[in-house]
Amino acid sequence: MQKRKQGGADIPKAGEAASLAEIGKIALRIAGKLDEAVRLLGSLDRKTSLVTAAYIHGEDRVYPWHRLNTARQRQVLAVRDYLAERPDRTPWFAAKSVYRSVAGGYPTWQALAAYCYHIKIGHYVGGMPR
Repeated sequence: MQKRKQGGADIPKAGEAASLAEIGKIALRIAGKLDEAVRLLGSLDRKTSLVTAAYIHGEDRVYPWHRLNTARQRQVLAVRDYLAERPDRTPWFAAKSVYRSVAGGYPTWQALAAYCYHIKIGHYVGGMPR
Protein backbone atom coordinates (compact mmCIF):
# COMPACT_ATOMS: atom_id res chain seq x y z
CA MET A 1 0.00 0.00 0.00
CA GLN A 2 1.38 3.41 -0.93
CA LYS A 3 1.30 6.02 1.78
CA ARG A 4 1.75 9.76 1.98
CA LYS A 5 2.80 11.84 4.96
CA GLN A 6 0.30 14.23 6.46
CA GLY A 7 0.95 15.92 9.79
CA GLY A 8 3.52 13.29 10.76
CA ALA A 9 1.12 10.37 10.13
CA ASP A 10 1.25 7.89 7.29
CA ILE A 11 -2.06 8.21 5.46
CA PRO A 12 -3.10 5.71 2.77
CA LYS A 13 -3.63 7.25 -0.67
CA ALA A 14 -7.18 7.84 -1.81
CA GLY A 15 -8.98 4.69 -2.81
CA GLU A 16 -6.80 2.37 -0.73
CA ALA A 17 -8.05 0.70 2.41
CA ALA A 18 -6.19 0.98 5.71
CA SER A 19 -5.94 -2.00 7.99
CA LEU A 20 -7.68 -2.00 11.35
CA ALA A 21 -4.27 -2.03 13.05
CA GLU A 22 -3.23 1.15 11.20
CA ILE A 23 -6.54 2.83 12.04
CA GLY A 24 -6.12 1.82 15.69
CA LYS A 25 -2.60 3.29 15.86
CA ILE A 26 -3.78 6.56 14.34
CA ALA A 27 -6.75 6.70 16.72
CA LEU A 28 -4.45 6.16 19.73
CA ARG A 29 -2.14 8.98 18.59
CA ILE A 30 -5.13 11.30 18.13
CA ALA A 31 -6.49 10.36 21.57
CA GLY A 32 -3.10 11.08 23.15
CA LYS A 33 -2.92 14.50 21.51
CA LEU A 34 -6.48 15.31 22.58
CA ASP A 35 -5.72 14.29 26.17
CA GLU A 36 -2.66 16.56 26.17
CA ALA A 37 -4.71 19.45 24.75
CA VAL A 38 -7.41 18.99 27.42
CA ARG A 39 -4.77 19.09 30.19
CA LEU A 40 -3.23 22.26 28.75
CA LEU A 41 -6.61 23.95 28.37
CA GLY A 42 -7.54 23.02 31.94
CA SER A 43 -4.31 24.52 33.22
CA LEU A 44 -4.83 27.66 31.17
CA ASP A 45 -8.41 27.97 32.45
CA ARG A 46 -7.29 27.72 36.09
CA LYS A 47 -4.53 30.27 35.60
CA THR A 48 -6.88 32.66 33.82
CA SER A 49 -9.37 32.33 36.69
CA LEU A 50 -6.66 33.15 39.22
CA VAL A 51 -5.50 36.22 37.32
CA THR A 52 -9.07 37.43 36.85
CA ALA A 53 -9.88 36.93 40.53
CA ALA A 54 -6.68 38.74 41.55
CA TYR A 55 -7.61 41.65 39.33
CA ILE A 56 -11.21 41.85 40.57
CA HIS A 57 -10.87 40.96 44.25
CA GLY A 58 -7.25 41.55 45.12
CA GLU A 59 -4.43 39.07 45.46
CA ASP A 60 -5.10 38.12 49.09
CA ARG A 61 -8.43 36.56 48.16
CA VAL A 62 -6.86 34.50 45.38
CA TYR A 63 -3.98 33.05 47.37
CA PRO A 64 -5.32 31.83 50.70
CA TRP A 65 -1.88 31.54 52.29
CA HIS A 66 -1.61 35.35 52.28
CA ARG A 67 -3.84 35.29 55.36
CA LEU A 68 -1.23 33.21 57.22
CA ASN A 69 1.72 34.50 59.18
CA THR A 70 5.03 34.81 57.33
CA ALA A 71 6.51 31.56 58.65
CA ARG A 72 3.53 29.51 57.51
CA GLN A 73 3.41 31.34 54.17
CA ARG A 74 7.01 30.32 53.49
CA GLN A 75 6.24 26.70 54.34
CA VAL A 76 3.24 26.64 51.98
CA LEU A 77 5.24 28.35 49.22
CA ALA A 78 7.98 25.75 49.65
CA VAL A 79 5.40 23.02 49.01
CA ARG A 80 4.06 24.90 45.96
CA ASP A 81 7.58 25.37 44.55
CA TYR A 82 8.42 21.71 45.16
CA LEU A 83 5.30 20.62 43.28
CA ALA A 84 6.10 23.00 40.42
CA GLU A 85 9.49 21.32 40.00
CA ARG A 86 8.14 17.79 40.50
CA PRO A 87 4.55 17.62 39.17
CA ASP A 88 4.43 13.85 39.61
CA ARG A 89 4.54 14.21 43.43
CA THR A 90 1.62 14.71 45.80
CA PRO A 91 1.20 17.58 48.29
CA TRP A 92 1.61 15.00 51.07
CA PHE A 93 5.03 13.94 49.75
CA ALA A 94 6.03 17.55 49.05
CA ALA A 95 5.14 18.70 52.57
CA LYS A 96 7.14 15.83 54.06
CA SER A 97 10.12 16.64 51.82
CA VAL A 98 10.31 20.39 52.40
CA TYR A 99 9.14 20.64 56.01
CA ARG A 100 11.45 22.45 58.41
CA SER A 101 10.36 23.35 61.93
CA VAL A 102 10.34 27.13 62.34
CA ALA A 103 8.96 29.44 65.00
CA GLY A 104 5.38 30.37 64.11
CA GLY A 105 5.19 27.76 61.35
CA TYR A 106 3.20 24.56 61.14
CA PRO A 107 4.08 22.27 64.04
CA THR A 108 4.33 19.13 61.86
CA TRP A 109 4.66 18.25 58.21
CA GLN A 110 1.26 16.53 58.48
CA ALA A 111 -0.35 19.84 59.51
CA LEU A 112 1.34 21.55 56.56
CA ALA A 113 0.15 18.83 54.19
CA ALA A 114 -3.40 19.03 55.55
CA TYR A 115 -3.50 22.78 54.93
CA CYS A 116 -2.11 22.32 51.41
CA TYR A 117 -4.82 19.77 50.64
CA HIS A 118 -7.45 22.04 52.20
CA ILE A 119 -6.59 24.93 49.88
CA LYS A 120 -6.07 22.58 46.89
CA ILE A 121 -2.46 23.71 46.39
CA GLY A 122 -2.41 21.89 43.04
CA HIS A 123 -4.59 24.67 41.59
CA TYR A 124 -1.81 27.14 42.21
CA VAL A 125 0.95 25.06 40.67
CA GLY A 126 -0.34 24.45 37.18
CA GLY A 127 -1.23 21.18 35.63
CA MET A 128 -4.08 19.25 36.93
CA PRO A 129 -5.30 19.81 40.47
CA ARG A 130 -4.19 17.19 42.95
